[in-house]
Amino acid sequence: MSSEEIIDTNGAGDAFTAGFIYGLYNDLGINQSIYYGIKASQITMKSYKTVSDELYKILEETENN
Repeated sequence: MSSEEIIDTNGAGDAFTAGFIYGLYNDLGINQSIYYGIKASQITMKSYKTVSDELYKILEETENN
């Protein structure tokens, strides 16, 4: 992720924590859980919203599968 892609950092830490806990909860292991946390925080930093609409879409897709 380049610095030019960053719009706002509000919520990035919370998104990381949520992604990390999601990974742990689903028994994905520590490295994969960290990866999920990083990806969730990156998606959040690319949005003006604290919780990106893209994260909502990903969660809906995950719940429907």
